[in-house]
Amino acid sequence: MAVKGSRSGLKMLLTALTATGAAAGLWLLIQPSQSRKVTGDSKVVGLYNATGNDCFINCIVQALASLESLLDVLRSRKSFTPLNEALEEILHLLNGQTNRTQNVNKLVLKLNYAIGRSIQRSRQQDAHEFLQCLLETLQNQPRTTQFQALKQCYKVPFPWPFIGRMRQRVTCGRCLSVSDTYFSTLSLELSLPPESISKSWNNLSLSQLLQQNASDSIEGYHCTNCSKKRRVVNGSTVEPTSCTRSLTWTHLPSILILFLQRSYYDPHRGLERNNCRINYPRKLHASDTDARSYVLKAVVVHRGSPSFGHYSCYRTALGSWWLTSDSQTRKVSMSSVLDQSQKVCILFYERESFIAGVDP
Repeated sequence: MAVKGSRSGLKMLLTALTATGAAAGLWLLIQPSQSRKVTGDSKVVGLYNATGNDCFINCIVQALASLESLLDVLRSRKSFTPLNEALEEILHLLNGQTNRTQNVNKLVLKLNYAIGRSIQRSRQQDAHEFLQCLLETLQNQPRTTQFQALKQCYKVPFPWPFIGRMRQRVTCGRCLSVSDTYFSTLSLELSLPPESISKSWNNLSLSQLLQQNASDSIEGYHCTNCSKKRRVVNGSTVEPTSCTRSLTWTHLPSILILFLQRSYYDPHRGLERNNCRINYPRKLHASDTDARSYVLKAVVVHRGSPSFGHYSCYRTALGSWWLTSDSQTRKVSMSSVLDQSQKVCILFYERESFIAGVDP
C-alpha cells in the first residue's frame, strides 16, 4: 500500500507519533505483506463449538480466513480497533500458524462490546445475519486517534473490500418514465425459484440466478410522473400501474458475497426450506460491463431445516480446499466443493486481480 510523502516527512511523523503509539500502526501500513511461513505438515485448524450452537459463527470466521484482500486490510489497520485486532488474530491462526484448535470467544466478546449487546450463542442463529452484523460493525466502528492522525496526514486509503454500489432503475409500465436510486451493499441476497421450476430446468446455474434477480415486475406502482400529468389535465388522481425494476452494478466490490435465500413461508406448512439445485462455478463474471472475473474462495453450506441444522464451510488455505466443521477439518477435492448445489447458502468470491499466486 503506497503512502504519500517524502522520506523526511515520514521520519518526522514517526517521531511525532511514537509517544501515542501510532508509529507501530504506520509501520504496518508501509510494510509489504509478508508471506506466511508454513511447513509441510501445516494444516487448517478448526474452531471449538463452545455452546453447541456456535457453528453459525465458526463457518463465517473460516470463510473470512480465505479472503486475501480482507487479510491485507486487517493487517494494515488491526491496531486501530479492538475488533479489527481480534479478527485479524483469529484469521491469522486459522491459516496454518498453529496446530491447536481455536475458539471465537475473544472475537465475539469484542463484537458484543462494539454493538452494545450480546450475540445469543445459546440457540440456533442465522450465519448470514451474523456476517452482516460483523461486517457492518467493522465498517462503521469509531476509529482511534492514531487511525485518524495517519489518515489525515498521509491520506492513506482504507478501503473496505466488501462494499459494492448498485443502481436500482424503476420503469413505469404506463408512461415509461425512469427513476434511478443508488445504494451501497455488503452482500447480495438472491431469491430462489420454486424447486419444481429448477428441476424442470435440470438445475439452475448461478449466472442464471443472478440474471433472474437482476430484474422483476411489480404491481401497484404509484408513478409520480403519471400523477403529475393527470393533475395537470383534469386534476384527478391516477390508478396504480405496473413497473419493471432492474439492478445494475455501478461499482463491483473486491469481495463478492452472494447469499442464497433458501427459507420461504408456506401458508399451509409454515417456514420451509427450498432445496433447489444452484450450480456455482469456480470462476464467475458478475457483470456484463466488467470483464474481470471472480474466483471462488469459500462456500458455507447448511444441512437441516430453516429452524434447526448445522453450518459448515469449504474454504481455501495452504494451496488446497478444506472442509471445516467446527473443530473438524480435512482436505477435500474441488469436485466436492462444487457438489454442494442443494446445501450451499453463502458464496464468497474474490476478484481475481487481488489474488496472488495460483488458486487451488
